[in-house]
Amino acid sequence: MNLPKQWRLKGQRYRLEGQRHNDGRVRFPAQPAKLGEASDAWQPYQLANTGELYSWTAQRSNRSEFDHEPIVLVGMIKLADGCMITAQLTDCEPSELQIGMAMEVVTRSWGKVGEDDLLVYGYKFRPKLVD
Repeated sequence: MNLPKQWRLKGQRYRLEGQRHNDGRVRFPAQPAKLGEASDAWQPYQLANTGELYSWTAQRSNRSEFDHEPIVLVGMIKLADGCMITAQLTDCEPSELQIGMAMEVVTRSWGKVGEDDLLVYGYKFRPKLVD
């Protein structure tokens, strides 16, 4: 991870900022306009911060950033606005997860970057605490 890149992506990493097309389509992450597409066709859009668990898996990680986590949970979340997002799951055990359960976004550490081990934060999802 390089620090300037993390800074450029702070909108999507901290606030789940995507884009909404004039016709109502939503995409995440934000992308530049495609060739032949009007530059103002896609507007910044704040994605929903809740959704339901569509699918999930447990992975063993060999990355040093996750040495404290022997198993990493990753899920596909269908957000309340219809957008599908893949994210790491946190604050839960595999035995607690059920397809269709309510989930909410939280900000958690994604790892360290640079010689000074600066912490980088981003979105993860957890089971929703309160309805």
